[in-house]
Amino acid sequence: MVGSRTWGSVGRKPGLRAGLVWIMASATLVSAQRGPVPLPRPSGGGVYEASGVAAISGTTAVLFVDNTRPKHVFWTEFDAAGRQLGNVVPVALGLDVPDLEDIATDGRYFYVVGSQSQGGGRRSAGLVRFMFDNRARQATGVEAVNGLEDVLTGAVPALRSGRGRGRGRGSSALNIEGLVWDAPRSRLLLGLRSPLSDEAAVVVPLAIRNSRAPFTAENLEAGSPIRLMLGGLAIRGLGFDPASKHVLVIAGASTFDDAQTFRLLDWDGVSATPGRQLATFAARDKPEGVAVVTIGGRPRTLVVFDTGGYQLLD
Repeated sequence: MVGSRTWGSVGRKPGLRAGLVWIMASATLVSAQRGPVPLPRPSGGGVYEASGVAAISGTTAVLFVDNTRPKHVFWTEFDAAGRQLGNVVPVALGLDVPDLEDIATDGRYFYVVGSQSQGGGRRSAGLVRFMFDNRARQATGVEAVNGLEDVLTGAVPALRSGRGRGRGRGSSALNIEGLVWDAPRSRLLLGLRSPLSDEAAVVVPLAIRNSRAPFTAENLEAGSPIRLMLGGLAIRGLGFDPASKHVLVIAGASTFDDAQTFRLLDWDGVSATPGRQLATFAARDKPEGVAVVTIGGRPRTLVVFDTGGYQLLD
């Protein structure tokens, strides 16, 4: 997960990413009270750098992605009290998605997206669709879209601005960090960490022309970008609230502009301004994924952190 650029402005680089154990808390949607609840560490050591999460319908389980592990998504579940149960289970995708940044579901399929900022271009799987067998813990019918950046920049040429400046060979100014299925409008929304449009964050709608046809670049259509006024913050994660049918937005610092806090916001999916602020988090914790999960018979908002933690909010 790297850099952020604006359409016309560049700021400072932030500090290095920290590594912490997973964290859980039960709180109202106002702040980030925390209590440590360690989860099993990955088999290779370190922590899970969780960058996106999606609920598995009809269960208390979720799938999450880790931006350092391009070959898998990860399954875990919770008990009625919101405690994590058992081990985290890796689920092989059968392909690599460089810099996995978010995961979403439309109720039938799951979708995962890479940032597009790590190079690879037309050769890399940028957006992947699959079905999930919760009993077998297996991804089935995996389909990949190569050349996602070309799809997006072809429709929105401004996304090409700043390409490769200050980065390694083959890198891109485009950095996707949010993905959600916008159920009321039957489309995917891609939330960008960079570039920004002046002080506005950018969301790119992505329609699937024919859901029964193969999942390819030719079957995708990028719409006009939505400028979302977040006070200069970038999009760090997207989720969906089935009750309100609104999008949940994690707004936070870009790579080149610092922020003291990250914000969890409610958004109707079309307006230029978000609705209510639901929670705030310390910037050092790097919240990057959000989903609504039914636990103990009631919906809970699950937030996952790039620094290796999670919170359950009432």
